[in-house]
Amino acid sequence: MLFKSLLTVLTLAASVIAAPTTTHTTGYAIVVNNLDQDLWVWSVDSQPHGPKLLPKKTRAGSAYTESYRYDPATGIAIKIATKEDGLYSGGGVLQLAYTLNDKENSIYYDLSAVNQLDDFVKNNKLTVTGSPGTDAPTIVWDHVQTPPKPDTKAYHGDTVDLTLTIGS
Repeated sequence: MLFKSLLTVLTLAASVIAAPTTTHTTGYAIVVNNLDQDLWVWSVDSQPHGPKLLPKKTRAGSAYTESYRYDPATGIAIKIATKEDGLYSGGGVLQLAYTLNDKENSIYYDLSAVNQLDDFVKNNKLTVTGSPGTDAPTIVWDHVQTPPKPDTKAYHGDTVDLTLTIGS
């Protein structure tokens, strides 16, 4: 009986050691509002979550922040509008979208506009940057008047925060 129990324990231990491990990119998606107007933020996977108020001219540390999440059906989109019902009213919505890829240990992300470009996009500079010291590609929209063509970026690595800064 002792031998059978020992054999079971050793078999379980071997299967745990031999099991493939998956790593994935970890970090935060952050939105900083440097404008003189309030913005509203939703985090959307298979369903919308929000809105959350992002007050005008937030100070460092008081921006909208979420830990990366994974939704295999849709990815994640952080949607930003100037009105509390902006996601549903047909107005302009700015979207920072991302998806995690465990097999590649990476995150893919892009910036886009839904419906139209709102004035807060047209009249300001928007940047998506990775954590300092990483080689995450930057996205820059500088007073764009029409939505740029899709330009998906990718970061391969363990940890990176992506920060969308709206306004200089």
